[in-house]
Amino acid sequence: LLALCLLHEIYLSNSRQGIVAFLLAFSVLFTVGCFNRNKKLGALALTVSMFAGLMAVLGMLQIGFLTEFLYKGSVSIRGFYWRAGFEMFQSKPFTGIGIDRYGSYFKEFREVEYPLRYGFDITSTNAHSVPIQMFATGGILVGLSYLILMIYIFYRGLVALRKYTGNQRLTVAGIFSAWLAFQAQSIISIDNIGLTIWGWILGGIVIGLSNFESNLGQQSSSIYTKTKNHKFLLSQPLISGLFTLVAVLLVSVLYRGEIITMEVKKRFNVNSSTQSSDFFQQINTAFETPLIEPYYKLRLVDILATTQYLDLAIDQIQVLNEADPRNLDILKVYANLLEFSKSFDQAVELRKQIAIYDPWDATNYLNLGRDYKAKGDWTSMEAMRSKIISFAPKTNEAKLANSELIKS
Repeated sequence: LLALCLLHEIYLSNSRQGIVAFLLAFSVLFTVGCFNRNKKLGALALTVSMFAGLMAVLGMLQIGFLTEFLYKGSVSIRGFYWRAGFEMFQSKPFTGIGIDRYGSYFKEFREVEYPLRYGFDITSTNAHSVPIQMFATGGILVGLSYLILMIYIFYRGLVALRKYTGNQRLTVAGIFSAWLAFQAQSIISIDNIGLTIWGWILGGIVIGLSNFESNLGQQSSSIYTKTKNHKFLLSQPLISGLFTLVAVLLVSVLYRGEIITMEVKKRFNVNSSTQSSDFFQQINTAFETPLIEPYYKLRLVDILATTQYLDLAIDQIQVLNEADPRNLDILKVYANLLEFSKSFDQAVELRKQIAIYDPWDATNYLNLGRDYKAKGDWTSMEAMRSKIISFAPKTNEAKLANSELIKS
């Protein structure tokens, strides 16, 4: 009943990859069941399953008669993420770009067609493929370690299938097929922690079953129980307690940062440029809080910039920029604040930096052209107009460039 309900939910969400993953797991279980009855029947089921799987993969790639049933536009979008991930890995094959840093590099490596199709501000923080994500962010050592581990689990799964017989083999096949379904979706999806944990649990069970000495459910006429005296060591709960305390303290610090951010927002008077002393006390506390999420600080800088303390907002965002020089969200807010304060020379330098990390952002080139215009640098202004037209001639940014970036 639960399986039917889940399949119904998958159908309603139009998640075709979910249907394909389920069919893959079911085909493995079905094939093993056929092998249990007859080897020839199993071989036939295996052949049919492999052919159907190949047709399904081709259909998802817009090849073959299953295209209209299995292809979705999201597959093409994933292609942009995958190719960008490959480019990241090629740029730093040994170290990778850094764990969890895909989003900081995506715009630098994305193809020009992506922003033209989906928008200049749209980005991605994951390669939507666990293997590619591993290679791109961790380099060849992390990527190969992951692949070797997955191959090892797959091998142990085959060992387990050969080790057991009858209904016990079907039990093992059920767990193994569930792990295969997870792997199938992980090739084209994000390693969300709520889902990924099941992949590791299932993989661990597969390895455990392949090393189990006796058959599942086997009953012996005699049962021997070994008892052993264990000495209670005080160090065990002390060490566990220490690690638990450290974890609680760390989480408390992170939680405190969220609470302070919310307190600042509650005290912010959106209808006035002047704020209460309590507001500034809370915002100073937020900026001084260790381990607070940088994104929260950026949002607070946005709020602070609307008050009479624009200089303080610029000082704080400069600190954020120094901590993460290639964060595009920080760079763009920083440039906007400098432009608002008429510091066009500094804004130009930041806009140039943004162009390095996001070479296909027509909006940035438009703002850079405006900065050049404010400085009276007509040659550079014209260069920005030409740059926008060269790769995004049909966009609204190109229209604005043609109307605004002219000598006056």
